[in-house]
Amino acid sequence: MEDQQQAALPPEQADAEPVYEPQPYAFEPSQTSFAVEAIDLAVSGGADSWAAAAAVANAPAPDELGDVTMLRRELCRALTYSLHLGLGGEEPGCGLNADGNGLLPAVKDLPEPVIQLWRAVADSVTEPAANARFHDLLWCRRDRGAGLHAACAARAYLQLVDTGTVDMDAMEFLLRAWTLARQISDADVDHQARARLGQIVDDMITQHPGARPGILLPALAALSVGPVRAKKSPPKPDPIDVGDLLVRAAPRPPVGAAATLRLSPATGVRGPTHPPCCRPSPAMRSPPTFATPIMPRTRPCEWPA
Repeated sequence: MEDQQQAALPPEQADAEPVYEPQPYAFEPSQTSFAVEAIDLAVSGGADSWAAAAAVANAPAPDELGDVTMLRRELCRALTYSLHLGLGGEEPGCGLNADGNGLLPAVKDLPEPVIQLWRAVADSVTEPAANARFHDLLWCRRDRGAGLHAACAARAYLQLVDTGTVDMDAMEFLLRAWTLARQISDADVDHQARARLGQIVDDMITQHPGARPGILLPALAALSVGPVRAKKSPPKPDPIDVGDLLVRAAPRPPVGAAATLRLSPATGVRGPTHPPCCRPSPAMRSPPTFATPIMPRTRPCEWPA
């Protein structure tokens, strides 16, 4: 019978390798306790998403639960949807890659049993990282009570950056909380997130000027958007002086014996002033000439005296 079916296929399909179809997941309420315990343990201590997924994959399960292979698969998938900061022309903030990729399906395309598992886990986990992840996934799915899921996720993300050093992971958590607060117009969470962002920016400009632009620039971009306005309340001035932070964060030209600055009397444009030992010879002070100018000049070049 199989030979007849194989012969009935077109030649290009007859020689093709069979497509692997993974076994679908079926939600089992009796496995929820194991799932919650495995997730809480895996994300505790600040483990990254891949390390947490590996911990879930290796977590020992009670024999009475039977085969939990598909359960492990769905828990590992849930942990490996990644956060990404808005870069370049993207909106400020941080998003969850819910559209999927070659390894993960899009959240909107997942079957209902997987969403049942997410609900059960979100209702019972205690670690902030676990709360943030599963409520955020349910928000991206726009599951019932989506606004509550977004609020729970935002507050959990804030818990993850309450203490400790600020690294890229912490910045992603903080900006994800800020993004969710804006999406649901939660003025309280927005205020908390912006206050923390302002503190981070102020500390970095004061203690490490010019350092860590990957943290400083996304934070400044978010602060520049302004605060969320509470519903039915008049607009209020921004409690954070974002303009001052932007001025202080602007790069300053180097100042020193070998590269000081002065104003050109003709144009008012600042240019380098060389110390006596480093001044170019008179022959080098004349601007180069070209048969075909690279760029038309509207005024003569100003060279240091």
